[in-house]
Amino acid sequence: MKVLHVLDHTVPYFSGYSFRTKYILETQKRFGLIPLAVTSPKHEKMDALLEEIQGIPHYRTRMPEGFLVRSIRKTPFLKEKILMKALRQRVFEIARDERVDLIHAHSPILNGIPALKVARRLHLPVIYEVRAFWEDAAVDHGTLREHSLKYGLIQRMETDLIKKVDLVITICRGLRDDLIARGISAEKIAIVTNGVETSRFRPPVRNSALATRLGLDGKVTLGFLGSFYRYEGLDLLVEAFRALITPFPHARLLLVGDGEGGEELRGAVMRDGLEGKVLFTGNVPHDEVQDYYSVMDVAVYPRKKMRLTETVTPLKTLEAMSMERPVICSDLGGFREIVRDGVTGLLFRAGDVGDLVARCRAVIADPGLRENLAKAARIDMQTSWDWQEVIRRQLSLYESLVEHYRSPV
Repeated sequence: MKVLHVLDHTVPYFSGYSFRTKYILETQKRFGLIPLAVTSPKHEKMDALLEEIQGIPHYRTRMPEGFLVRSIRKTPFLKEKILMKALRQRVFEIARDERVDLIHAHSPILNGIPALKVARRLHLPVIYEVRAFWEDAAVDHGTLREHSLKYGLIQRMETDLIKKVDLVITICRGLRDDLIARGISAEKIAIVTNGVETSRFRPPVRNSALATRLGLDGKVTLGFLGSFYRYEGLDLLVEAFRALITPFPHARLLLVGDGEGGEELRGAVMRDGLEGKVLFTGNVPHDEVQDYYSVMDVAVYPRKKMRLTETVTPLKTLEAMSMERPVICSDLGGFREIVRDGVTGLLFRAGDVGDLVARCRAVIADPGLRENLAKAARIDMQTSWDWQEVIRRQLSLYESLVEHYRSPV
């Protein structure tokens, strides 16, 4: 089966979106499918219009040039219309020339609308995958106001798209429940969760050289690895750590990554006199992620409560749990779908620094608790969250949909 994935961006961009895509494509290939990827003009890092990554063709789409295009590229909606037209033409050419069996578009709607039009023109089945709601991410980034006219318009456009495609995939129950509340039939929605390569993210041997270089020998290390979006709640984590350092002078906080909130965090650490105790590494190569997890005793994900975090499950938490790192997470919908409180990790009340401090105190003081949580988490990842199992469920959806299209009416 040949499947064309229509995407916003892929690697080498560093994001949860690009890594979910990477794992889906590579696992599908191992199952014997022929996955193809095409990215929208928003993917600007390209060496050529066709690149091969891990043996998988990645087609790129350039934004049209010319005076008229340049003059309206910053005009809302007109820019998006130009982008979708360019992507629609690219998707049509690839789907036609490659004779694909199915088109799988991934959010946002700027990918889904062109994919739907091409699928109907070529009489192909089309799936739309909702990874998050674009309008909610825009609210967090400050480019959109919740419940504004544009916010509602984007939501209505996506709902209309979802009604027209053959099947909708969401990455978690929170997104599915939101769509059902909009009037989408539950039978039309399938959940294909995030996953983790448990064979790769194994319980690690501690990277002693890295621990020594970071000054973590003999320390109990709380850690976070990911992008420093403000909704990640890292300001709350630094505030909690300030309350922990006096009773636990051997504790350290390791923040791996960077992003929009990085400078504010560094400023807070300096003001609180926590230099040398709160450590910033900046972004690290993806193939070194395991080394940084290996020097963490606990992984903490203190996301703040908002629509985006209530409805989306993060990838990094799965990686930490697969590597037998005990996790502490805020009690949001996205985490409640992953973590069984007190069994495979600990949950604290979102936004409550005092409750976060209490959970951190418990795991710092009790190595046995850390070990029990970590081992139970690893078992959960192997049995329910491995990418092999996730993609096996996805392939059954593909097969039934393609078979339906091939069956005589």
